[in-house]
Amino acid sequence: ETLMPTADPSVEPIGNPTKSPSEHPTNPPSSNTYPPSSPPSYSPTFCSDDETCISIVTKKNNLVPLCEWVKYNKSRCNWNSADFVTEDTKPKYNAPLISDICEKTCGKCDPTKSPTYPPTYPPTWVTFL
Repeated sequence: ETLMPTADPSVEPIGNPTKSPSEHPTNPPSSNTYPPSSPPSYSPTFCSDDETCISIVTKKNNLVPLCEWVKYNKSRCNWNSADFVTEDTKPKYNAPLISDICEKTCGKCDPTKSPTYPPTYPPTWVTFL
């Protein structure tokens, strides 16, 4: 039984709600949907420095946190990490460059950097008549 609206508003509900689904499904997805333009990232979604990596950098062989040492000369970010991290503090993840360990110090967290992948679909141009 379908109830029709009345001309006079009521304070009390009329009838009991049903638990059955509606007769018609919602609209299907738009035909203009596209798959992701790049594969999902398996790296962490946060950006930070790995403070567990230590470097021997002074003439007296003092131990210094790697990212602390790097912040005094940012060109070190592009250096091979294996040459500067002590053997027992090397990361267990793939980090060929110091910038892979000291992401924050080396500016990898900058949201204004260009995207890693180009767009998959070309821009849409609007033509005015």
